[in-house]
Amino acid sequence: MDLAIKTTNLIKKFGSNTVINCSNMNVSRGSIYGFLGANGAGKTTIFKLIIGLLKPTLGTIEILGEDIT
Repeated sequence: MDLAIKTTNLIKKFGSNTVINCSNMNVSRGSIYGFLGANGAGKTTIFKLIIGLLKPTLGTIEILGEDIT
């Protein structure tokens, strides 16, 4: 499988508050995905982690096979 985005053991904390606890996510090249969730569920935080505006507390993010963490 040719992956565009891969997260492994992704965790983001702000102080003692864990806002993202997403163990693994794989997005194949050419695929279209949507994020659904309630207000405050962490959708924007996940995108900020993926585009590099935030650094994860733990875990890795790979874009096209390159580790950006």
